[in-house]
Amino acid sequence: PELSAPQKHRAFLTDCVAFKEVVPIRDPAVLAKIHQTYRIQYIKDVILPRSLDDATYATLSSLALFNNVEVVTALFQDPEFLAKLFAELAAVNPTDSAWADLVAFLQEFCNLARHLPANQRGALFSKLVQQGLFEQVTRIMAVGTEQLKLRATDILLSVMQHDTPALRAFLRTQL
Repeated sequence: PELSAPQKHRAFLTDCVAFKEVVPIRDPAVLAKIHQTYRIQYIKDVILPRSLDDATYATLSSLALFNNVEVVTALFQDPEFLAKLFAELAAVNPTDSAWADLVAFLQEFCNLARHLPANQRGALFSKLVQQGLFEQVTRIMAVGTEQLKLRATDILLSVMQHDTPALRAFLRTQL
């Protein structure tokens, strides 16, 4: 259907969308990939959802998926990124909105990791566990809001699907 007024998508993307960088990303190529992926998703889901044929929709979805895999891989391979993420999670007060943003980022990071090849996914979850993933999830469950507890549960589900032995070992130490 025709719209009565033209939509200002470019203005929305430049003026209304705010990129939250909860942990600084040093590589400009990774930042460019993140921004490109957001624009691809916006085109696919907002601008052209009804006018796309199946092949174009699949192509845009594949582009977004491959970009996400590249971003997760690059962040995982950055020697400082995960350490900074977990240091921030440990340092920020749970009542601060920055903590909620960090938890949301961790949830999204774990969800995107499921698209990695099995060996990389296993290495990523092992590194997350070494950095203190379970301790942070425990903290979220203890003092977080209901929404943050749901995010923590989603993180645990991701770990259960990809690194059950690590979760089992952590739970045994908690008894």
